[in-house]
Amino acid sequence: MATKPRILIMAALVLLGGLTGCSKEQQTEPSAPATPEPTSTKDAPPTPDATPTETPEVEPTVDALPPGFPDPATLIGQVVHDEQAADGSWHTVVGGAPLELTTTLGACFDGGSGDVCGYSVSASVPPGPTPQPATAALVLLLRTAGPLADGTPTWTVLDAVATTAPGGAPAYVESCDGTDGVVVWADPAGSTGDTVPVLAAVGPDASVSSLVEVDPASLSCPWMGG
Repeated sequence: MATKPRILIMAALVLLGGLTGCSKEQQTEPSAPATPEPTSTKDAPPTPDATPTETPEVEPTVDALPPGFPDPATLIGQVVHDEQAADGSWHTVVGGAPLELTTTLGACFDGGSGDVCGYSVSASVPPGPTPQPATAALVLLLRTAGPLADGTPTWTVLDAVATTAPGGAPAYVESCDGTDGVVVWADPAGSTGDTVPVLAAVGPDASVSSLVEVDPASLSCPWMGG
């Protein structure tokens, strides 16, 4: 029979066409998430280390000397003597040149020399009548150097200091009777008993070569006033 093979062929073609016409469902692989590009971050400039603040050196303050006061250091080693002016006041002559100050005291002491006037201290204050309160004084520690031709005693300056009245208020510059070579600042109000009220003091050290501060509480200076 001639029709059977044709039918089989047609069926085969239909089946083949069906197979070729039915495409397999395409599976789309999920794409990998996009990797974000690295953000280009500029490195922040490093914070500079804090520079330590340098404290400038402070020069020590030197109090100005009162008018008429020489630099005490220039007097050390000089030969001096006291001289009376025409108005009756006394002043100290250093190397032949008188100081522009008024001598308010001079006091001899032994100082271990065996001579009652082997040493001396003197004090000078700004010009004016004495005794009167002052705010500054030049104190000299002296060693005897023999007399001038007219018999005036001369001295060699061992040490010199410019000292000021405590608190800046005028006070009296006096020697402390009974205490060798000590010069005191005395309260201008005067004595309240048998002793001078001492505000501050300077005197020779143990070697009698320089002037040092003396504790006022360690002193008992008899009041010689009336």
